[in-house]
Amino acid sequence: MNTLIKERGLKERTLHIYRTKLGALAKTITNKEFVNSDFLISKYDKVEKFLKAQTNSTKANFIKSILVALYPVKGVVPVSKDPSDRETAYHNYVGLLHDTKVVYETTIQDGAKSDKDEKNWITWVEVLEIANKYKKLVKSKKITGKSADLSSSDLLLLKKYLIISLYTQIPPQRTSTFVDLKYIKPAQYKKLSTEEIKNNSYLVEGANPFFSIGANTLKNKTDTANILPINKQLKSVLTLWKKHNITEYLIPNTIFTDPMNYKEYGKLFVDIFEPYVDGKIITPSLLRKSHISSNKDYKDLEDAQSKVEQTAKVMNHSKNVAIKVYKKK
Repeated sequence: MNTLIKERGLKERTLHIYRTKLGALAKTITNKEFVNSDFLISKYDKVEKFLKAQTNSTKANFIKSILVALYPVKGVVPVSKDPSDRETAYHNYVGLLHDTKVVYETTIQDGAKSDKDEKNWITWVEVLEIANKYKKLVKSKKITGKSADLSSSDLLLLKKYLIISLYTQIPPQRTSTFVDLKYIKPAQYKKLSTEEIKNNSYLVEGANPFFSIGANTLKNKTDTANILPINKQLKSVLTLWKKHNITEYLIPNTIFTDPMNYKEYGKLFVDIFEPYVDGKIITPSLLRKSHISSNKDYKDLEDAQSKVEQTAKVMNHSKNVAIKVYKKK
């Protein structure tokens, strides 16, 4: 793993993803824990069959993990005249990755929903209706900032209300925007260096709170941070949540000790919608697609370029990504 950090410049979070993927793959193919990459070569046919059953994005993530496992040292793996089994397997996986990208790009460029999106699709009107149901639930429970000793179920309800509000009161963000995001006072924020602002994400509190989004979530490399204003309704939800959140993190784990990790966040996000969507699996990515697809600014791009670009910036992606990836017919 030290080789991967040094040679490829990979971050610990990326390595964790690779470890998880390789572990799951080893368990599926060999029914054992991951020990080394040998099975990726000796059981290539079985691995290939497994990969082809996955969605494009999942398949791509597995293959990237596989390629790193086969050749941890950074550099192009040449095509030898007499290739080893490892080289052959590597280039076969590269071919699979290429085919996956071609299918993905062909699908997104014509604006069609994938089979997965079609199966789970939810309109933005439906999303707003569900958000309103959570608002009414919190109100019916009489949960206020003065409420003392909330039960674990009430705290969970409040957390769900917070998360759905984050995705409906401002343009929906990537998961990485809110995982690890910390509270900070305006005076402390002003003292941060440019590098600290660039490499971290914060909820800057105060009379006019805002999100300062940096770190890996920042896609517009010309910005130090993406600044997201907070409207009156979201401010009210955030204020209520802060009264019951004892941590420095906006979204802590279940026991309120550390930030919620990606896996926990993903599961909770699905749980938020589960009672209302009849078996559909709703993810942050799907909400971003629904939001863009319902946005009239994207229906006549030539007449609305400035609005489209502004919406794209607020959602922390490029205009091209908005049009090609998130906008659905």
